[in-house]
Amino acid sequence: MNCLSCDGVLEEVYGQSHHWCRSCDLYKFPAALGEGQVPITPGGEITSFQCPKCEVSLEVGSITDSVQVCFCNNCRGFVTTSQSLGQVISQMRSAYQGPDDRPQPLDPRELEIYDACPACREMMDSHPYYGPGNLVLNTCNRCQLAWLDYGELAKIIRAPGPRGVL
Repeated sequence: MNCLSCDGVLEEVYGQSHHWCRSCDLYKFPAALGEGQVPITPGGEITSFQCPKCEVSLEVGSITDSVQVCFCNNCRGFVTTSQSLGQVISQMRSAYQGPDDRPQPLDPRELEIYDACPACREMMDSHPYYGPGNLVLNTCNRCQLAWLDYGELAKIIRAPGPRGVL
């Protein structure tokens, strides 16, 4: 599959359903922004936060009625407070009624990626997420923020395990 922008080869993102073009740094997703694995509803406001992957301004959006996030319209990653992330995970895992995803091993290369915090621009910590789902979580202890790449929240929501309040 080739990129529609530059005709470069689209690479599948490890363990995900989307593709990335190394040549022009664009992503191809299987669904529109509001229809994806975890729909983000854009709020129409640009922030001063910078995407740690694409280095573009993040936009305000929401994942649930009560939780706002800042998301990248290019790579669809998002940042939220660590506390809000816990609320989203609890609400969405409890509400999810589909089949469990088959667990995939953690990609150890992700532990070696250190991106800048969208807020303070200091390097975030990369560490395994110790809840349901195998993924590497990027957090900024200074700002109390967590960054999730596209598809990572869906991995947590659809991981095997208890579905009640966590």
